[in-house]
Amino acid sequence: MNQQEFLEKLNNNQLVLSLIGMSNIGKSHWSKKLTGIGFNHMDCDGRIGNKLKQKSIKIRDGTAGLAEWMGYPHEERFAHTQAEYLNTEKEVIMEIIDELEKGIPSNTAIDTSGSFIYTEQKVREDIREKSLIVYIKAPKEMREKMFKKFMENPKPVIWGDIYKKREDESGTDALARCYPDLLDYRFKLYEECADISIPYESIYQKVDTAGFLELIKNQL
Repeated sequence: MNQQEFLEKLNNNQLVLSLIGMSNIGKSHWSKKLTGIGFNHMDCDGRIGNKLKQKSIKIRDGTAGLAEWMGYPHEERFAHTQAEYLNTEKEVIMEIIDELEKGIPSNTAIDTSGSFIYTEQKVREDIREKSLIVYIKAPKEMREKMFKKFMENPKPVIWGDIYKKREDESGTDALARCYPDLLDYRFKLYEECADISIPYESIYQKVDTAGFLELIKNQL
């Protein structure tokens, strides 16, 4: 997609943006702000939570409820809940792909989960064919702040093989030690998956929705 095609799609209500990046980086914030100018908001975490409830899994509303249900990687249940979450996320993304194929009469922001990059390659490729994938990129100096936010306001996080607890440390200490490795691993995958990257610092202050869209367009 070039800048002219971007503007044509935007003006014709055919623009689909997929926002990717770590939890707490601003995907939901910007997806919701875009609804103020007529965008449709596809909330993947919300859909995942609803679908888990349809499977008779008891879970509270919101991402806090998802995080509470999933737990932490040092907990015995985590391997099962992590696998269930990823399976459900795949189902949600495939449903979104189907909706996009049928046609949505408005510009759309797909508010992906932080674990979107763990979905199958074919699923990611299908999303790429139907949307512009925008990576909101966190600077490395944000790592400590992101970990603090994660501990204060947990989000459902897929750890894969990154988390490795040592015998002499607590679960929380292991999280703190492994979190930078998780960020390194995910930063690489986000970069590979994205069509364009928007630095977090460029949208953190004094940028409205028009400015946000302009930043995206200028990267094309």
